[in-house]
Amino acid sequence: MSRTIRLPLLTLTLAAIAALAAAQPPSPIDPWSHGTTVNMFAGAGHDAANTSAVLGGAFGWELTPAVGIEARGTWFDRGAATGAFGADLTLQAGLTGPRTIVPFVAAGLGFYRAWFDSGAQNIPGFYGRRMMAGPAAPVGPLGARHSFTDPSFVVGGGVNWFVTRHVAIRPDLGATFVRHGGGGYTVTTFSVRLAYHFEPHPMFSRE
Repeated sequence: MSRTIRLPLLTLTLAAIAALAAAQPPSPIDPWSHGTTVNMFAGAGHDAANTSAVLGGAFGWELTPAVGIEARGTWFDRGAATGAFGADLTLQAGLTGPRTIVPFVAAGLGFYRAWFDSGAQNIPGFYGRRMMAGPAAPVGPLGARHSFTDPSFVVGGGVNWFVTRHVAIRPDLGATFVRHGGGGYTVTTFSVRLAYHFEPHPMFSRE
């Protein structure tokens, strides 16, 4: 299935599930101490040379209704000759008390792996210089394939919209800062997530 078909199909699927969930009113608030979450997302990523589709998923642990940690994996779909994958662990903090709509901020650490064939188009300078200076690489579809794995720092923010006490829609915007040898590379992403909270999440208001 091509990227142009796969991304809209996934987006429509997320929207349909969210619409069904929104029809279910929240139940009364129960005592709550912590929670586990899982989410999947789709969106777009952009750097100085490319814009690509983004797909991924994450698992989280809510320490309080406002503070949690999340482990995330993100795949950047850039075609056969180039691609990337990021993994990170972030601390997330809500900016309001428990309610239906909660803005949040996040920051954390991880790694970013990118690969390029020597014949690929629009290779960022951060990687192009290293390809020229590096050792010989195995052959890919469009020439020698070079791969790089570097540490990364991520920041971001967005909104959790709880359509029920178990299901939330989460649009978010983030930036991944990749570092190597005194140089840097930045990828920004926008995604929409569908999150499931295994324990009913407290919601004090729909305002």
